[in-house]
Amino acid sequence: MEQGFIDILQTVLKDHGKAVFLDVSKCKALLADYTKGEYKKESRLLFYAIDAKVTEAINKSQEIDICRKQQVRLLYEEYSLREERAKDIVDTLVLVLRNIEKEKNYCKKCKKELPDDWKACPYCGEAVSSHSELQTASPQPLPAKPLTPLVINGNTPGNTANQGYVAFQDGWLYFVNRKDGDKLYKLFIDATGCFSNSEIVTNDKCAYLNIQNNWIYYQNKDDGNTIYKIRTDGTERTKLNGCNAACFNVSGELIYYLTLLDNKGGCIWMVNIDGTNHISIGFFDNIVDLMMTDNYFYYRLDDWRADDKLIQKYKSRNIRRIFRMNTDGTNQKKLNDDFSYYVCPNNDWIYYINGDDSNKIYKIKTDGTCRQLLCNDHGASINTDGDWVYYQNESDHAKIYKIKTNGTCRTKLSNDSGGYINIAGDWIFYVNYDDVYNLYRMRKDGTNRFIVK
Repeated sequence: MEQGFIDILQTVLKDHGKAVFLDVSKCKALLADYTKGEYKKESRLLFYAIDAKVTEAINKSQEIDICRKQQVRLLYEEYSLREERAKDIVDTLVLVLRNIEKEKNYCKKCKKELPDDWKACPYCGEAVSSHSELQTASPQPLPAKPLTPLVINGNTPGNTANQGYVAFQDGWLYFVNRKDGDKLYKLFIDATGCFSNSEIVTNDKCAYLNIQNNWIYYQNKDDGNTIYKIRTDGTERTKLNGCNAACFNVSGELIYYLTLLDNKGGCIWMVNIDGTNHISIGFFDNIVDLMMTDNYFYYRLDDWRADDKLIQKYKSRNIRRIFRMNTDGTNQKKLNDDFSYYVCPNNDWIYYINGDDSNKIYKIKTDGTCRQLLCNDHGASINTDGDWVYYQNESDHAKIYKIKTNGTCRTKLSNDSGGYINIAGDWIFYVNYDDVYNLYRMRKDGTNRFIVK
């Protein structure tokens, strides 16, 4: 860590005390004045450490060397920081908060400083154990990040891309009730298409519904956008993680989710469906969304500082392009060079809005080939089902349309202005902008339109 930043932290400590290093908001406000816009990378690492309660642990610890290693490991696992960065910020905080400078170990043969936990000098090869009176324990291996074949069955990528307001299983529709504060409800749809009276499942404010084996998994907006699960009968409500999940999908015995960090990027995680064994797949700068099909993640990068007037400035930085990678975080590949919105993978194709071509609807193969214009409408809120693409048509006041995946049979379905299109069974569900953003449903041919409540 640069000495200038350490000096600033020591000044902040002297002026305001240790309490400021326990509150991210207060620390951000003060550092903005003290750093004058410099040391952004160092400040970001500090905020991660405060958010992970590293500073609190350092303040309380009576075994600072043990605490130091625990906090480094925590930052690796919780925020996917590289070990050297995690060590850097932890050592800095130990120095600032406890006035304990990390003891340095030097090779007695070549006199150069030794890295932590090395058993031989990397410069001259001399065995450290032969001349070091105090050896530190070798670190435990960091968790593996396996590539696991996926079976997506919690919800579809298209629904997830549209907030996951509905999920469907065995005739039961589980939905976010926009008429009742986004609480989770359910109702039964019989073979004739008749809907039963709805009943509440939980009072939590929900999004990103997934359902599997009589369990509903959802984002709880009342608890910091964390992931919960509850049985379909409303029992055994259980919290599964401790940080925000921007979007997620249940796949077999695993949950994959994205945690966004201070508008600077995010970390992709996987966790067992019982909430155990959290494993970080990696941190990705400027990632803003995450979709899954087969063995791949599809995602976009963005820059929260960009606006329409600055679009061209960010073209060289891959902003708003579609990327693909394996589910272990490897083999990242850029698939297109368009400013892409409302991305929806379906089978071998990805459908998206092309911001470089007046927000028209395009498609491209999942390997990045065969880029094609699908429709000249200015689209939004894309979802797909079989051979059809459903979308919000901004060229017609946000009315809902459908078109075949080969670009034929373009059809208007509704006179409602709507978005957040979800599909379940034979039905389309959408947020009706003309009716206080309530959830509506209609058949895929546009008939039987009703409010869902």
